[in-house]
Amino acid sequence: MICFSLLKHGSAQQYGSFKDPRDEKVYKTVKIGSQEWMAENLNVDRFQNGDLIPEARTDEEWKEALKNKQPAWCYFQNTDEVVEIYGKLYNFYAVYDSRGLAPIGWKIPSPKNWHQLADNLGGIEIAATKLKNTSGWRDNGYGTNSSGFSALPGGYRSIYGRSFEGAGGSAQWWSMQTDMDISGVPSLNNTSIVWWNRINSDLGLNVRCIKETNDFTCELFDDGKYRMAKMSLESGHDFDYYFNKAWEFVRSFGEKSYLAIAHFEEAIRLNPNKGGVYSDLGNCYRGGFKCYKQAEDCYTKAIENGFVKGFVYYNRAVCRYELKDRSGMQSDLADAAANGWPHDPSNLKGQ
Repeated sequence: MICFSLLKHGSAQQYGSFKDPRDEKVYKTVKIGSQEWMAENLNVDRFQNGDLIPEARTDEEWKEALKNKQPAWCYFQNTDEVVEIYGKLYNFYAVYDSRGLAPIGWKIPSPKNWHQLADNLGGIEIAATKLKNTSGWRDNGYGTNSSGFSALPGGYRSIYGRSFEGAGGSAQWWSMQTDMDISGVPSLNNTSIVWWNRINSDLGLNVRCIKETNDFTCELFDDGKYRMAKMSLESGHDFDYYFNKAWEFVRSFGEKSYLAIAHFEEAIRLNPNKGGVYSDLGNCYRGGFKCYKQAEDCYTKAIENGFVKGFVYYNRAVCRYELKDRSGMQSDLADAAANGWPHDPSNLKGQ
């Protein structure tokens, strides 16, 4: 349910509202550019199917959940009084659980979603000031909140040093790693800059949701199965390990393999300059799942990173045909032929 009303929160923005059917909690929402965001942090204790997420209050409970790769949440310093201000802190496994943490119709933002948000506000060098609330930040770190995003410094939970840190001076949110050109989680402090921190599965971070949109063609992809594949990745290996494992899954199951995608993506995260891997990943998205926008992005990254092959241009042409980009398709067909690929198995030239 979406409705709009004028609410004041240190911003001239117009706010809407969304009621989460799981617990009837009402969240403020705000439109920033073409995106629609929740204007407060998620505060729910169950997945989309109603399964409860365990609370982990003690350090031992938090570490045990991480060890067993189980979802968990907590309040900052286990203080109930802060929940209406900051929301809950969730571990990695709650965010990536296939049962879905975000409400239906909403999602955990990808790094690309976060970068688009910063771009909508003038870029990462100045966006933080527009995202941060006008109060609640120490050391004069408050912002103008001209975006209406109303970012508050909810801190985070760690298994290192002090269990809880950063309240009053740091805001960090989980991101759903699905984009291969950028990675990490966004972080705000007492500067105007949006910082990017490496994803650390040991942390407990806030969650801010973004409204789902149908901005790409992806017919067969199952986000739940994708998240399960991401969670199954073994950490601590090098590029060659993940790349070779990805090809093992392709050889065993074909291009329609979530495990292959997860391993190709991890290989790219470790070495983002290998153009051929982007092409392999694009083949999985296109051939396996008909995810043409993701595949188009992968083929573009392949070319940008020196993997200039005729068949890469042709595969991108197929995607652009499906995305109704006829001009881009024709350009790619010409580049495919110029780079040694005159073939046209999809009969694109007759379209």
